[in-house]
Amino acid sequence: DQLIAESDFIVSEDAAHLARRILGQYVCDAQELPIAVMADLISMHKIDPETIIRETGAPMAQVLRRIAMLPEQITGATGLVSVTTSGMLLPRKPMLCINLPRTPTGCAFWPLHRVMAHPERPVRAAMRQDEFRITAMAAAEQESAAGFDTSGTCTAYMLLLPEISAPESNAPLDLKEICSVCGRKDCVAPH
Repeated sequence: DQLIAESDFIVSEDAAHLARRILGQYVCDAQELPIAVMADLISMHKIDPETIIRETGAPMAQVLRRIAMLPEQITGATGLVSVTTSGMLLPRKPMLCINLPRTPTGCAFWPLHRVMAHPERPVRAAMRQDEFRITAMAAAEQESAAGFDTSGTCTAYMLLLPEISAPESNAPLDLKEICSVCGRKDCVAPH
């Protein structure tokens, strides 16, 4: 709370609530996936979330968040974006070579949004923005179950990495900031 109180950027109670949630999640992730364990696993297996899951038992969304927040000396350049069930896009860690949207949604074709349709199944995709090629890995985390009279909530996380090998069938998806600047002719997303 002291860190939040001393921040010049957190000026509302809503922002303070969000900051507490993100910082609390960071602390929990760091305790459950210590930096030394992650560094060893990455040095042995490169950035391979599935191997990290097998070795640690941690859920996919937590592994993606933790990889993104490790020092660049361990992982290289990474970025992280999250989206809530309500559709609010929260850039968590910018990746210097790409522009993330300043609007609350981003592209409906991003793995981040696709994973929300099937939260139990992670999604990986090759993406590009201008000359930069990126591998995006997304996973969702259920926060509350749906009932007959209530909607469940979940948050999806998308880890961004410089391009790593991906299946040949994956043509890279153009990463655009907003629909109005996207040249995609066959887009079926409402915009």
